[in-house]
Amino acid sequence: MGGSHYPAINMAKYIYAIIKVNDPPMFTIRGLEGGFIYPLTHRDLSAVVSDSSIANFDALGSVELTACVASHQKVNEELLKNYDVVPMAFGMAARSDDEIIDILERAYLQFKTAFKKIESKVEFAVQTFWDEKTVINNLMRDNSEIRRLYQEAESAGKIRGMGAKIKLGKLIVDTLKAYKEHYSKDIEEKLKGCSYDIRRVKLADENMVSNISLLVDKFREDELDKKMEGLGEQYKDKLRFKYIGPMAPGSFVNINLSMGNFELVSCARQILGMREEASFDDIKRMYLGLARKYHPDKHEYTNDPEILEKMTQKMKEIQEAYEVLESYCRLCSSPTSSDTYSFRKEDVEKALIIKES
Repeated sequence: MGGSHYPAINMAKYIYAIIKVNDPPMFTIRGLEGGFIYPLTHRDLSAVVSDSSIANFDALGSVELTACVASHQKVNEELLKNYDVVPMAFGMAARSDDEIIDILERAYLQFKTAFKKIESKVEFAVQTFWDEKTVINNLMRDNSEIRRLYQEAESAGKIRGMGAKIKLGKLIVDTLKAYKEHYSKDIEEKLKGCSYDIRRVKLADENMVSNISLLVDKFREDELDKKMEGLGEQYKDKLRFKYIGPMAPGSFVNINLSMGNFELVSCARQILGMREEASFDDIKRMYLGLARKYHPDKHEYTNDPEILEKMTQKMKEIQEAYEVLESYCRLCSSPTSSDTYSFRKEDVEKALIIKES
């Protein structure tokens, strides 16, 4: 951080990502406004930052904003070549180096938990599209019930045919939804074998059939490429695919900077129903018991999508709580069945917060 890399006074500190390193690296990459990026380090974590004169990104014009987003993405792409990367959301900045070190200190366990999950992994986005108007026209031609309701609505006139039109609209919506779910499940099933995790993302418009993010081991990227080629061939007359990556796996980490180490551990402990002291075996036992109760695979018998969604969210919460407590135990020691760990505030802070004198 010497020479021209030293941050200027009264400049915002723009944060691109967090990386895990043993020795603070030196970079030649340039970021926003052409500024050099540099590391700010706490223990074995470094925030990758650069100086920025931009106080409010919302005030930028579209050209300037697009350039800033591109710089943010470019820095993360370059970092990904040599490091595991926890990317920060675009536009995140701090007022000082000390503020960033404080972020690393407060959220240390969250970052360590995230790195354990994404080690040697990257993210790919797979988006699937159709032309909805064409699909609806095909349904009108090929689906006998839809065709019947359409003919009934047309022949009955504007007023008397209203009931048939309502039924027709609902049937079309439900049929499109069922087709999308069928395609989504098939695509996810085809890709899950080479993916560590899959997350559904909100659909952007009516022509988007599915939108998923994949967490993939770096050494399995070629396997994913072949799977995508197979899907393209399978659905060449029905669907279009947009395949983006590799990227830093931002969709698979959830960093809450308002929550400190103790608050995180305490919340995880309560989700798993643990006492203030427990062994690693106790943690695993509680996790497995809750997983048997809430895992959505155990509830496939239900036809209620709301119940399955609740089960999926609950299981995600349980999994994340287990990962937090596992990371905490490993930071304290190498967990064995005989170790007992304290989740009291003073013990958590002593284990995880090391302040410089």
